[in-house]
Amino acid sequence: MRVMESLTKLVVGMSRFGDHLLSRKVSGIIVAALAFACGAGLARAPKRGPRTSAPSASPAPVVSPARRAEAVPPAPGVVAPTGDDDEEEYGTRELQEWKNLHGGATLPLSYDSVPNWSKLSRAKVVVLPSGRTLAAAGDALYMLGPDRRVLWRYDQPTIDFAYVASTGVVCGTGYDNYMYILDASTGRELVSTFRNGRAGYGAVLKYGEDVCLVMDEFSGYRAGYTGGYEPTQDGVTAWRGTRMLWEAPVPPDAELQVVGSKIYAVTKTKDRILVREVKVPKR
Repeated sequence: MRVMESLTKLVVGMSRFGDHLLSRKVSGIIVAALAFACGAGLARAPKRGPRTSAPSASPAPVVSPARRAEAVPPAPGVVAPTGDDDEEEYGTRELQEWKNLHGGATLPLSYDSVPNWSKLSRAKVVVLPSGRTLAAAGDALYMLGPDRRVLWRYDQPTIDFAYVASTGVVCGTGYDNYMYILDASTGRELVSTFRNGRAGYGAVLKYGEDVCLVMDEFSGYRAGYTGGYEPTQDGVTAWRGTRMLWEAPVPPDAELQVVGSKIYAVTKTKDRILVREVKVPKR
């Protein structure tokens, strides 16, 4: 309406200058035309409510690719990556989905209970000749039947394990300096050993038909060694069922390899690789 009043005043004012500018008749035509144009424009304009003082919109935050991955729900049986380190270990979200599609059936493990420090890519899974499956993932060791149903669960964050069919046991090592032997049929604990200090149990290997080798890792006692004394070496113990047979020293930070009746220690230092046979004590 204010626009119409202003236009009317403008045209009327122009007509006062005389016929040499605009006649009143022409002025009326102009006013009518302007009124029609303004009316049509107003008819098409959206109705607006009362003006309110709304806060200005903040710019959209910049979201990194890693954060976008967090926002997407993880695929079944997979812990979603939360940063570049996880992406390097598991691959991109798209690669994980592709693996889930082509990898087979998801094992019925308690994925929600996997602690943040644990990585499913480091989980150990062994399919036994009977069709059963042993899986150490997160904070537990599982025995699954041929139908992938959970037969038993042993609540212990596991580093490594080995199954010995002839004695029917599972020998394993856990965090916090823990070693255990279980009845493979029921999951019942037969032996458990815990010790204080900076020592730790490590790898578990099957030796022969009925023996398990358990590594003793003493790197905590060698930290900061600068000479002047003989540091503590690592060690290995041999178990048949629930009975310890012998123990022997192992070169520090070595990996054991079983070749028939012989045991070899492979050590990798900064500038060389060394191999040494571990002497098995006579019984």
